[in-house]
Amino acid sequence: MIFKAFVELFPSEVFSLRRITPAKDTPIADKTYFVFEFYPAQTGPGGGDMRRVLLALYSDDLTNDWTFFHLSLDPGRPDFGPCLHPDFVNGANSMILLKALLDEFNADPHFYAGLQERFGLFRRELTGKKYRGKPFGSFSGVMKEGNPLRVPPVDTFGPEHPAWWLQSLEGKVAALHEMMEQGEDASFPGAGEPVDHETRLKELSVLMEPLLPEIQTRRPPRISQVLERFIDMHHDAALLFLELLQMHYPHKEEEPGPEYQLSYYLFCEALHKLKYGLERNWRWAAPMWEQVQETIADKILVPHMGQFVQQDVMEALRESGMEPDFVLIEAAQELAEYYNRFSGRDSIEEMEAILEDMERQGFDDPFVLVELFLPQLRLIPPEGQLQILSFLAGYRNPVIREIVGLMCLHHDSEVRVLVPDILTQAAHDGMVSPVTFRRLITMRNWLPEEQRSPLDATIKSLRRGGLSPEPSEKGQLVSVYASLIDGSGSQGLWLVIQQKDQVMLANLLLKQGLGVQDVWCSYFDSQADLKQELDMVKNQIIYYKVDPGYLDLVLQAHIAEGFEHDAVPPTGLMLVAETLGHTDWGAQVQEAGELIEMFHEHMPKTYRNPKRWPTLANQNREWLMRSGLHETWFDDDEAVENVLFAKIGEPQTWLQDLDVTAEVLIQHIFEPRRRQWMNRFLWTGIWLYHVRPKPRAPWHLFLIHAALIRGGFPLSDLGAVGTVLIQTMYSAYYRALNENASPAVHTFDSIPAAVDPAPLIEEPKEEEEPPPSNLIPFTRVRNK
Repeated sequence: MIFKAFVELFPSEVFSLRRITPAKDTPIADKTYFVFEFYPAQTGPGGGDMRRVLLALYSDDLTNDWTFFHLSLDPGRPDFGPCLHPDFVNGANSMILLKALLDEFNADPHFYAGLQERFGLFRRELTGKKYRGKPFGSFSGVMKEGNPLRVPPVDTFGPEHPAWWLQSLEGKVAALHEMMEQGEDASFPGAGEPVDHETRLKELSVLMEPLLPEIQTRRPPRISQVLERFIDMHHDAALLFLELLQMHYPHKEEEPGPEYQLSYYLFCEALHKLKYGLERNWRWAAPMWEQVQETIADKILVPHMGQFVQQDVMEALRESGMEPDFVLIEAAQELAEYYNRFSGRDSIEEMEAILEDMERQGFDDPFVLVELFLPQLRLIPPEGQLQILSFLAGYRNPVIREIVGLMCLHHDSEVRVLVPDILTQAAHDGMVSPVTFRRLITMRNWLPEEQRSPLDATIKSLRRGGLSPEPSEKGQLVSVYASLIDGSGSQGLWLVIQQKDQVMLANLLLKQGLGVQDVWCSYFDSQADLKQELDMVKNQIIYYKVDPGYLDLVLQAHIAEGFEHDAVPPTGLMLVAETLGHTDWGAQVQEAGELIEMFHEHMPKTYRNPKRWPTLANQNREWLMRSGLHETWFDDDEAVENVLFAKIGEPQTWLQDLDVTAEVLIQHIFEPRRRQWMNRFLWTGIWLYHVRPKPRAPWHLFLIHAALIRGGFPLSDLGAVGTVLIQTMYSAYYRALNENASPAVHTFDSIPAAVDPAPLIEEPKEEEEPPPSNLIPFTRVRNK
């Protein structure tokens, strides 16, 4: 059987290898051994998973003093327990190391559980598919030496041999750890001289080379662990990919080559990382975003640069969802003036020429046209945008006129509240269609209460003018899939909708507290093509089939949450709504107490008594870790580091007394964000309740935790919060090491104040005024 090293598939894990030091009374007490894990790279003779691990204790001192141990990952097996592997010539100190390994397992119960989890990660990375074997059993008690008689043989020929692989390291592990430890002294100096710009570009090109064949296929490339770590470690990765875009962009009429396509794909990835940093308030993110915009303004949005790369860069910015600053808007306007577009004496003629070009290309979908127009509109001041929309409202092509109605969902409220006036004027000239009328009625419920009056007036005016909304052709909702809710509160929904001759796959991105973030739709001619797309998504994201009732509940709640930030759903949601015939979606504020009460009666009987909830919540303090839904649940913003530097000290002290560090984070980070974590547990429980078939994860425990958090139960007394807390501590610790952080770069005057446990008070819900009756679609019946 062939075994492969875990760090071969996950190179960055070399920085977190477990280290074991033998007992002081042994002859090797002064040596440190790294624990390397090797997992089966193939299935057993009968197709079984071979759920076992080969552990190598490696000294890294070039003496070849290493020992191999076999361990089953199923604790119920009769041969359970580590034992010396008979296929290897183990060192003279093998029995000492066996005792040291057993002591490590018995001192840290998470060691064995971590091996089980990493087996699944290894299988997923090896096969490209999520590991779906039976759940691993848990182990408690004292681990003892296993039986070597039933150990399967290891392939000991060729370079796959684990001993050969270890020999090839040649002391590199210690060198890497020395680099990491250089960043752990009091002043956190760099681990070496900064790498020059040209060297980093060459290194990046080498890392990208294996992905070039993949980018030419339909599937997006699978970014390697090394390349992903490069992007994480280099905050200016977006600038590097931007430079590669300039180097590889197609000239004249040439088609973009694979180097350009891959650079663009990775530029988009780097922008999403940058946006994540902005959302987490990391200290480097805002200055880097300014630098990216200045670079685009100075080197991309200039006349001598090809329009191909200019359009791609602006599209990448639009896809990232980051709002451009003045420097970018000004550069775009100057470039537009250079091209005499939307400005100057001939602006109307220029615009007509662009619209005519679109007509010649056969664009007949207003939603596609909106996607094309929005990036350019966002770079124009509101007054200019309204002038353009006024021109479009009277344009001869009815498809292009539909754009104006969809702009009632413009991201800028300064624009969208004035669009109804443009439509009212266009209606006098007979330029508003029944389709636009239908959409306006639906959109009305997607706007904040204070912004509905102008649209209400337009709808009344259209009704008085004798216009009736055109009914939509309703498609069939076949299935709904929903991803888990990650640590940032984001969740993806996938709707499979059967239309007459094709299938629509609608993808919705929701984010707690911010609303409906994005919607995009794809079309497929066959079920086979659809399945291929869903399989590709499943390889990247964990999602489950859910009851359609979850769609209505979570979507309407997120529409309402967006109003708190003056945000409305994107226009893509209108396409989904009218495809399904859903004119009744609206904003629906969902109070936590009401939701808990709604699902309380569906809990298993033994969990329905609220008085028992504190006990039931902690019956198994590791239940969240066992659920597998916790991996992205941690607080990872700049405030965490600020608090730890101010209250604990240098990063090397953060993990010395976990109880003290935990108490500091509870008081300054988790308690101030109690409502955020209540919502995370609450909506995860509701999501799991709607999953079909029922998952193994206990949905009711998530709901119980939400209720306890809402009621003021101390967060420090909840084992599940402890799991999130540990991940938060380690995330902050390793980021501080990677970034060579020091107190000098932190501002301690903005540290969140300590907060004591207290119930969450929900504001009384205001009764929402129903829409006027004459806004609802109806069929007029003449009196006889």
